[in-house]
Amino acid sequence: DVGTLSSYWNANMDTLGEDPKLWLNDDGWRVYYRHDFHSPTYLGEHASLHNCNCAAGNEIDGTVSDSVLGSNITIEEGAVVKDSVIMSNVTIEKGASVEYAILDRDVHIHAGAKVGGDRETSELTVIAAGKEVLK
Repeated sequence: DVGTLSSYWNANMDTLGEDPKLWLNDDGWRVYYRHDFHSPTYLGEHASLHNCNCAAGNEIDGTVSDSVLGSNITIEEGAVVKDSVIMSNVTIEKGASVEYAILDRDVHIHAGAKVGGDRETSELTVIAAGKEVLK
């Protein structure tokens, strides 16, 4: 059930970890999706990814953990993404942080901006399509 934003976030998190609840590589259960033919994801010199699903076409030079990334995402050096679901065509600039959030497509998080908070003490933050978040 992905009828609520929190259940949508949970369903995405179910694809992560050493023993995920939802194993996307199961040959007996095909996942159909529209492919946009992006270039491979580029990991910069300062990039750090841990426990992530990451689509093609991204440029990552920041830190990403426990998150699901769509395609055509830019995460600049010094930016941090944690416990989040990021849709396509999103830019997260230097020094920005996104934690326990869902970012819809075409979102721009400007340098130094803070989105969301600790998963244990904050509510899920959702940024709608096309929005900008300033410092």
